[in-house]
Amino acid sequence: MENGNHNVSKVDALGLVLRSPRESFEVENDQDARRLVRGGEEEPVELWQWALAPIFGLLVMFCVPMMTYTLYKPSLEVVLGLEESESQNIVNFGLLGGMIFGFVPGLIFDKFGYSVTLCLGGAMATIGASLVYMFLKDSPEAPPNWFSLALAFMLMCHGCRYQYFAGICAALGIFPERLAGSMSAFMAINVSLGYIVMPALWNNFFLPAESDEINYDASKKELRNLKPVARFFLGLAIIYGLVTIIGLAIAFKVPARQAVSGGGSSFAQRVQLLKRPRVMALLSFVVLSISFVYVFMSSGFAEASQQAGASAKQRGAVNFRNGIVGMCGRFFHGSASDMLRSRTPAKQAGPYIASISAVSCTLMGFFLLMSRQSWVTATYFIGFGFGGIFALFPAAARTAFGVEEVGFGLGVLFCIIGSMNFVFSSLAVALEFGPAFYCICVIGAGITILMFTGMAIREWGQ
Repeated sequence: MENGNHNVSKVDALGLVLRSPRESFEVENDQDARRLVRGGEEEPVELWQWALAPIFGLLVMFCVPMMTYTLYKPSLEVVLGLEESESQNIVNFGLLGGMIFGFVPGLIFDKFGYSVTLCLGGAMATIGASLVYMFLKDSPEAPPNWFSLALAFMLMCHGCRYQYFAGICAALGIFPERLAGSMSAFMAINVSLGYIVMPALWNNFFLPAESDEINYDASKKELRNLKPVARFFLGLAIIYGLVTIIGLAIAFKVPARQAVSGGGSSFAQRVQLLKRPRVMALLSFVVLSISFVYVFMSSGFAEASQQAGASAKQRGAVNFRNGIVGMCGRFFHGSASDMLRSRTPAKQAGPYIASISAVSCTLMGFFLLMSRQSWVTATYFIGFGFGGIFALFPAAARTAFGVEEVGFGLGVLFCIIGSMNFVFSSLAVALEFGPAFYCICVIGAGITILMFTGMAIREWGQ
């Protein structure tokens, strides 16, 4: 209601402030509005919100299938007779769908909300995984060409990105900003669980034993055929279908998109967002650090293990343990960021300090990769830092862009990661994933650390 020239919010019988849609939009757009009121106290979090969090976590748990590519990449090359560039292009297409086109599900979530985004993602992920199964189930008798395999992989990864946006944007939207760091870390931990669960599924249910001479070539330490890989993708197709159904079952509890964001901003306003110092820091972080880490996690790990003479079983075991290491990295850096922000004089500098720690771990890993025999230790360093990066990444996007544009912001950042992956993966192949490439990675991480140090000083105590 109105009183003179001032808007006055209504108050219900419980003392809850009831804002009009316009007022709610203004509150969300105000970066200084840190506290929502209930009789002067912070907005409480209700039981139903906590109950939805694990379901949102389930939506993002299996959203990164390109990270499983390292498990079977050498076998694909052997059985299908692929060139290194063709093999790399398959995962590049996956990153094209999951990263470069990542802005599409962000825009769709901002416009249409949770249910539409989840339905589209579930359909594409399930169809894409099923197509990969159909292409590989008769190999090597009827091998597919790399291009058709890459297109199916791209469709699956693109659908997974929709599921990711549906889960993480809904979670960040229904919880107050004071819990953004914790929720971001919680969702990142669920992604890390996917890194653990998927290699475990592969190792225990799909990878044949080394004594299985029909399906495993002991001399090459790789698969003789791709039927185990095909069955793995069939399992993923079933998983994507099930999590979509589960996610839709709780759609009635997710606020309508207009209630969360106020309808989004114009193109000109979004361009202005990109000029914020926090956003510019994120963009530089993506180009100079995250993109290099993605190249290693999606392809470089397989190359490093091959160069060291590791078998498919050893590669799977290290990948599984690295998922646990990554989860620890997510928990440590996510918790540290919130503690530094709320309980120390650092305040807004806290997330940047935590980011410096995460990037420093990846720098150490890249440095160790200059020696082939250190690939296992290097992988764990990069996995720990990678976990920290993606515990902090969504919360940083929410803070930089605001909750009303978090879908757009994450989409832009993922698009840049995917684009840079094309460039840096080509560079890595040209340099044969050797010391020269990892030296460039070290330099990029070093520049990122200097940049975040400057941002920490700038934001200290604010």
